Amino acid sequence: MAEEDLLNQKTLNNLLGLDESGQFLADMIEVFHQDMQRNLEQASQAAENGDVEAFRKACHAIKNAADCIGATRLRHYAHQLMDEEALSGPQSMPIQTAILQRHYREVSEALNSRS
Repeated sequence: MAEEDLLNQKTLNNLLGLDESGQFLADMIEVFHQDMQRNLEQASQAAENGDVEAFRKACHAIKNAADCIGATRLRHYAHQLMDEEALSGPQSMPIQTAILQRHYREVSEALNSRS
């Protein structure tokens, strides 16, 4: 799987260009990881409880976090899950959560390899 599918290079370059030291991008990556831990936990809890609305809200937050850092595939997948029809009901939420977690791990590995 190509890194271009995971991360939007233009977005990362724009973040990197905001300061000469690269600290802004490093800070954004740290915030992204913090947000994703919280958002994935919320998605997992919603899946456990069968709460479709809470799951969709967690997916919305994941989409926004992914968009800020340029995590294209994660953003796209979370956006799809915001649509109730794509969700296939509460029974699919644990599987969808696992897929979101896998996408996050892939993004995290790609971000770490940039260091």
